[in-house]
Amino acid sequence: MASPARSDSTTAGVDFRRRAIALLLPTAVTSSAAQALIPAVAGMLNRTDAAEEAISGFAVAFAIAVLVGLPQVRTQQLTLVFFNDSRSLPVIRLFVLRWAGLTTTVMAVVALTPLNGLVLGSVFSVEPEVEKQAAGALRAMVLLPGLLTIRAHLHGVALRAERPRVIWAGTIAGSATVIGIAAALIFTESVDGATAAGIAFSAGVGLEAVLVWLLMRRVVITAENAVPVRMADMVKFFWPLLVAAIAPSITQPIVNAGMARAEDATVSIAAVAIAFGLFQTVSAATNGVQNSSLALMALGFGESRVLRFMLSVGAITTAATMLIGFVPPVTSLVLKDILGTDGKQFDLALFAFRLLAALPLVVVVEQFFAATLMRARNTRPIIIINLTRLAVLGLWVTLTVALTDFTGAAVGAGAIALTLLIEGVMTHLYGRRGRSRGRRAQR
Repeated sequence: MASPARSDSTTAGVDFRRRAIALLLPTAVTSSAAQALIPAVAGMLNRTDAAEEAISGFAVAFAIAVLVGLPQVRTQQLTLVFFNDSRSLPVIRLFVLRWAGLTTTVMAVVALTPLNGLVLGSVFSVEPEVEKQAAGALRAMVLLPGLLTIRAHLHGVALRAERPRVIWAGTIAGSATVIGIAAALIFTESVDGATAAGIAFSAGVGLEAVLVWLLMRRVVITAENAVPVRMADMVKFFWPLLVAAIAPSITQPIVNAGMARAEDATVSIAAVAIAFGLFQTVSAATNGVQNSSLALMALGFGESRVLRFMLSVGAITTAATMLIGFVPPVTSLVLKDILGTDGKQFDLALFAFRLLAALPLVVVVEQFFAATLMRARNTRPIIIINLTRLAVLGLWVTLTVALTDFTGAAVGAGAIALTLLIEGVMTHLYGRRGRSRGRRAQR
C-alpha cells in the first residue's frame, strides 16, 4: 500500500501534468496555426493553374507580413510576464494597441504604395508572375500584422487566467474560417490563388481575435503585493525582444531571397514552404513550449519540473518527424497523397523535411531557456543570441548561393536547420548561466 506522502506526491504530479497539457496544447496549436494552415492551403493551390507561382507568391507575401508584424511575436510573452493582477491589464493593452496600429500603418505602406514593386522586384527578385501573385496577397493582408499582435496579447491573457478553452474556441473558429474562405475563393477562381490565401488568413485571424476578446472581457486575477505595471518597465523588457525578433522573422524572407537566385527557384520556394509548414505542423507542441512554460512558472511551478515535462514533449515530437521523414510508406502518404506533391517538388520537399526532422528537441531547449530569461526579465542576452543567428543565416545564404551549385531547397532548408541549431545551443548556455546565478544569489 502506498504511503500517504507518496500518494500525495503522485496526485500532485498528475495535477501538474494535467494542467501543463491543458495549457501546452492550445498554445502549441495557436503558435503553429499559420504554418500548419500553409500546407493545407498550398494543397488547394497545387490543384489549380499556375500552382507553383501562387504558392511561391503567397510564401513571399506571408513572410513579409510576418516581418512587419514583429511585435506579435513577443506580445504574448510580455502579457504573461507583466499580467500580475487585473489592474495591470489596461496598461498592457494600451501598450499592445500602439504597436498594432504601428504595424498596420507600415504594412499599408508596403502593400499599397510603389514600395511594393521595389520590395518584390529588387529585394526578392521573383519572376513576374510570382510578383503579381505576391502583390495581390500583400494587399489582402494589410490588416494581418496588427491583428496578429492583438491576438497574441489576448491569448496571453487567457493563458495567465488559465482558461485554455477560450484559446481552443478561437483557434478552431479561426482555422475553419481560413480553410473555408480559401476553398471558396480558390475553387471558384474568384481571385488569384495567392490573393485568395491572403484574404482567408486575414479573415481567420480577425475572427479569432474578436471571439477571444468577447470571451475574455471579464478577467479577474488578484495577487498579494502586486507591483503596479509601468509603461517604462514594459519598454525596458520589450525592446530587446523586439530587436531579437528580427532574426526569426527575417529568416524566411532571407531564405526565400537566396532560393530565388537558384536555378530551380520557383519549385524550391514552394517545396521548402511545404516542408517547413509540415515540420511546424508535426512538431506543433514544441512551438508552445515557451509560452506555456511562462504560464506554468507564473502559476508557481518550479523550473526543473517544467523542463522535464517539456523535454518529454520534444522526444515524442522528434519520433513523429523522423517517422514521416524516413519511413517510406508514411512519407508517401503525407507528402504525395495528402499534400499533393509529385516529381521534383516531392523530391525537394522530402530532402528539406529530412534536414529538419531531428530538430524538435533543439527547439524545446531553446524555447524553455528563453522563457527562463524572460521570467527573470533578463531579455538582453536574447539579442545576442538572435543577432548571432542572423549573422550565421546571412553567411550561409551568401556563401551557398555564390560558391556552390546547391539546389534552392538545400540553401533554404539548410539555412533553417543551421540557425535553429545555433539558437538552441546559445540559449541553453545563457539560460543555464542565468539559473546558476539565481541559485547562488538565493544562497
